[in-house]
Amino acid sequence: MMIYCKDCRQLRINIKPQASSVGDYDLERAFSLINTYAFPNNLRYLFAFNHSIGRFNIGTLHNEYERMGLLNSPLWRISHVNQDFRLCNTYPDELVVPCGTTDDEIQVVGSFRSGHRLPVLCWATTRNSGSVWRSSQPKAGVSGSCIQDIRLLDLIAKATAAQRQKESSSAQSATSRPSAVATAADSILYIVDARSRNSAMANMAAGAGYETQNYYPSCRLDFYNIPNIHAVRDSYKSLLNLVLNPTANPSSDLTFSKQVEDTSWLTNVRLILKASFETAAYAHRGYPVLVHCSHGWDRTAQITALSQLFLDPFYRTFEGFPVLIEKEWLAFGHQFQMRCAHGQDKVQRQDQEFSPIFIQFLDCLWQVLNRFGQYFEFNTKYVLTIADHVYSGRFGTFLFSSEADRRSFQARTHSADLWQYLACNRVALTNPLYTAVGGVFLPPLGQLLRGVTLWADYFLRWSSVVSIPNLSSDLALYHSQLRELEACEGSIRLSAPKNTMVTNAEDAKLFDIVSTNDYVEAVWARERFHRLSVERELNLSSQRHQRALEKLLSLVRQRVAGDIMAELESEIQRMEDEETTNIQEIVAAHHQRDASSRSTGRPSVREEDVGGRSSITASTGGNDVEGDGGSGADGLDISDAFRSQDNLSGSGGDEDDMVVVSGQLSLPANLSSAECIEVLQTAAEVQADAAGGLPTESSPVTPGFSASKSTSPLPPSGDSQEVVEFFV
Repeated sequence: MMIYCKDCRQLRINIKPQASSVGDYDLERAFSLINTYAFPNNLRYLFAFNHSIGRFNIGTLHNEYERMGLLNSPLWRISHVNQDFRLCNTYPDELVVPCGTTDDEIQVVGSFRSGHRLPVLCWATTRNSGSVWRSSQPKAGVSGSCIQDIRLLDLIAKATAAQRQKESSSAQSATSRPSAVATAADSILYIVDARSRNSAMANMAAGAGYETQNYYPSCRLDFYNIPNIHAVRDSYKSLLNLVLNPTANPSSDLTFSKQVEDTSWLTNVRLILKASFETAAYAHRGYPVLVHCSHGWDRTAQITALSQLFLDPFYRTFEGFPVLIEKEWLAFGHQFQMRCAHGQDKVQRQDQEFSPIFIQFLDCLWQVLNRFGQYFEFNTKYVLTIADHVYSGRFGTFLFSSEADRRSFQARTHSADLWQYLACNRVALTNPLYTAVGGVFLPPLGQLLRGVTLWADYFLRWSSVVSIPNLSSDLALYHSQLRELEACEGSIRLSAPKNTMVTNAEDAKLFDIVSTNDYVEAVWARERFHRLSVERELNLSSQRHQRALEKLLSLVRQRVAGDIMAELESEIQRMEDEETTNIQEIVAAHHQRDASSRSTGRPSVREEDVGGRSSITASTGGNDVEGDGGSGADGLDISDAFRSQDNLSGSGGDEDDMVVVSGQLSLPANLSSAECIEVLQTAAEVQADAAGGLPTESSPVTPGFSASKSTSPLPPSGDSQEVVEFFV
């Protein structure tokens, strides 16, 4: 089962059927459960209404009007004509209008504008006469007009012109030179129409339209060609298809930037930034600016919110940004329910109304923050977290389309608050490079537009296409590089929201974000999620390679061990064969000597036949039995002993005529080791008799063997049997 999420994720779930299930019962049951929880028949069943983490005190819209100094302004007043949302259910109940208008006129103007969204003030300052207004398109038609609507816009232009005249006079008297503030003769209201001229004219044919110069002489209208919700939806889908394409190849990565540009997503971002910048520039110069599109709740909210970020440093702080979103997007009725399709499946939702307008605004904000981060108290993870929870359903902040709907569902008191969640994680979301510099922030427009790039933090984190390096070539080096990156920037963990039905302090923790230094993030922000995806794939690949290497090493060890054993066995066999050959040669040589001794009557052994070998000598206690050519009492030649045993000593041989080989003895070949030892004992006894007595029990006879060099021929032997030499 494939699940395509609104936040660019694609989940594949494999369900193994049970043995007792029939067909796809388990799969259908899982799909039914997911569909029930994701798209409940009542929004109160969403997760946002089933847990609470407290509320972040951002004040009311009235408090914001007071902060801007509108309550004591001679130009504007607060009207309660929309009390209980009687005039417009997508506007707040307090509206700021020019002091010269009445509530009756406001109601007439409301009926002349689409959705009763009349021109109202959303930002002003006491520093100059500049102000920002918002509305929907007029129902001008082909030749229609409304006197009350024309008068309202004319009052806005003239009121600010009079204020500029006072400011100009004060500036000239203080500096004694011409002021840069606009002169009083310029009674101009700039109108920023987010649509293209063709779209506005097409709407005019349908009964709507725009403010023409004939009916609105004090207005200066410009079209900014920002696409509508349908074009934004198509561009968003094209971009997702590009970054989530699992069949992409390295050759397509070479033209990835061009393919991103072909989706027109970045082009639309540039158009919004340009319109917002010029709106802020007009207001900074002291002019009133009216912003509208068709209905005044999509492109209008994008432009007014971004322009106020340029104009007011309060909205660039941790406390001020929630106030801006609550005012421009929530109080003035962006259609979150339709644009995000909260709790609506494909059958319920209107696909033609679905469009990521708010995500596009956050993308524009990220572009400015990414280029000029020192002007913002919050960092890029702050924006990313808001984007994540637009569709998560974890908080009730973005669930409804108007303040009227939120009050009817009691969303403010019965659902979790996103701003409280962000406040609980302020340390992780604060920008350490922030410099609290007040005033207007208007960077060079060319630098801002040329720096627009893909929001990689949001769009590339779920991309299935990552470039894995050749692990077999340089795995250690790549791991060391990744460890260096980890030491610099930290990491990001993703997890599901904690499922709890009661207030829980743990639920307020930021599970999917850890703190990191923004000065490092400024360098790596564009590639962070791509690199983390590479790291995840690298870890999996390295684990596979590690297992393969271990298996290969085990096989190599077995192979090497087998080769060594085979070589050792071969060497042992070779040595045994050589030893057998040597023994056979020695036996053959003795056979030859025996044959020659029988023919000559005396054995003939060459010195080299026994040279270099160890010989056998017998030992009796501390006395060695060794032939040394003498017949003293300390020793007896072994050959003499054997001649005595064999009655060979009576042959009358002289001691000087005998040649003895020390320790070398010729024995019959059929004697065993025990018989050889017995022969030696007998020789020792013979020697003892010759010396004058037998060995006693205190000094037993223990025949032994010692090594000595033999340089003399063997003594004569009368035994004609086959003999063999023993060497130790």
